[in-house]
Parts: sequence; structure tokens; C-alpha cells
Amino acid sequence: MSDFPAFLVDPILPTEELHLIAGPAAAGKTTWLIQFIQQWQAEEPIFGYASHALPFVYVALERSLPGTRRTLQRLGVNPDTFPHIGGLEERLCNIDQIIDACLKAYPEAKVLFIEAIASLLPLSKSSTEYRSTMNFLGHITYLCQQKHLTIIGTVHSPKTKANEKYESPRHRVLGSTAWAASVETIILIEPDDKVISTDQVTDLRSVFVLPRNAPEELYEMTRDSTGRIVLSKTEDCTEAMDNWLQKLPPGTEFTTESCVTIGNRSGFSPRSSKRWLSHTLKDSLIEKKGHGIYRKPVPVIQ
Repeated sequence: MSDFPAFLVDPILPTEELHLIAGPAAAGKTTWLIQFIQQWQAEEPIFGYASHALPFVYVALERSLPGTRRTLQRLGVNPDTFPHIGGLEERLCNIDQIIDACLKAYPEAKVLFIEAIASLLPLSKSSTEYRSTMNFLGHITYLCQQKHLTIIGTVHSPKTKANEKYESPRHRVLGSTAWAASVETIILIEPDDKVISTDQVTDLRSVFVLPRNAPEELYEMTRDSTGRIVLSKTEDCTEAMDNWLQKLPPGTEFTTESCVTIGNRSGFSPRSSKRWLSHTLKDSLIEKKGHGIYRKPVPVIQ
């Protein structure tokens, strides 16, 4: 398996691990997940990072097969070209059964997307909840490594009060803290905190990307006219900042502060400008000359 990718999305989603997409009810977990699968299969950048497609299966444990197909159609996906199985019809009660059913239907599958994965957790008394959850998650991770599978599951997280918004987002998975301790990467999707306490409908979302071994990031996103969850106007600065860099003469030095200033003038958040800077450096489009100092490279004449 020497050509097997180390990441689905480099460096935030390593292969052969368990990852979670969390959020309260109606936050858009399913919508975001289906979008992610489509972009990932096309090997488009995810959060600006390179993605590597693999064969997959989508499993919706809480929906029937007809219900799953209706959900896919609502999101603009052709169910006949989107590998999936129905959780209710298959009467899948544990992770071993799910893996067996997926590989029987799609033997080449390397990634399983499992909606409502927490429904597989064995019932336990509160005094043993942490241990049973750890055993459950440890077993899934073991299966990932033994069978060379990557599993991404969706789980619920409770609605938070505005003043709790940024407190330990990794620990906001509903239930035992073992979830945060055991899984590799958590992507947390939450409605905007300004309306979360009044139960108003909002299109704004905060999306936390919380890898175990990569920098944590926060993206401000929104629903567009088609219902897709996309970067808000203050976050998607790539085109504007790329144009600014392109106009700079080779060899020009600039600072983090100047990037933030340029971004602010175009209405982008400082966080977005700094993220652009990080990705541009990783792609070798700029060089780092010192702390907070960068340079546009000078082309080498052969």
C-alpha cells in the first residue's frame, strides 16, 4: 500500500483514523458532509488544503434507504452515482456489521461516512460511561487500522450560550468527554452565537476545524441561495489577496501586518488574511525571511 495516501485532506484528516463532524440539530452537518464528499472526490482544495480521493460509502443510520435517497436528491446528488447503503433496512446495530455491509456492497471502499454514529454506542450506566465510550471508540480505531479504513461520523453537540461559544470547542460533543479524547479530528459546525439563544433561524455558521496534530482553525460560513454552506464574504479572500500578490514586483518584502491591512481594506477579516498567508507560504508562492516578514520570490534564470 505504498501509494496509499496518508491524508484524505493534508494535514487535517489522516487516513485510517476515526474523525467526527459535530453540531446541534439543524446546524447543517449533513449538508456540509455531502458537500465535502463531492469536493473531496473531485480532489478540490478543502479549507485550502490538498485533498486525495478514495472509494467511499455513505451510511445514514437514522434514515431509511428511500429517505437517504431523498436527502441526496435534495442536495443535488444523483443517488445512483453516490455509493450508499440504508441503515434501517440493513438493521445495522454495531460498527462491525456496518463495515461488513459496506465492504460487501462496495469491496473497494476505503472511507466510510456514518451519520449518527453515536447511536451505535452501547448503553451503560453513567458511572461507566467514559470507559464504555473509550472502549467503543478504541474498537473503531482498531478496525480502521486493521482494515485500512477511514471513518468519518456525525454526532450531536448541545446548543451553547453565547458566552460559552469559544470554550473548549473540541469538548462540545454530546455525551462523554471520551469522544474528544479518543478521535483524531473534530469538525464542529455551530449556528451564529448572536441568535443561538433565541432559536431564530440563521444562515451564519461558525465551523471549527480541530485536528489533533495540526493547527486549529475557525471559519465563518453561511448558507448560500442554494442551501450550500460556503465561506462568508469576510472569509474568502483568496482571489483578492492572490491578485495583490501578483501585482507585487519579485523580491518585494512585506509583513503579516501589511497583509492584514490590505485584507481589511477589501472587507476581509484578519483571520482570513493570516490564513491566506499560511497557505501561500506552504505552496511556496512566498518566502519567509524572518518573524512576520515575507518576500515574493525572484524567479531563477536558467
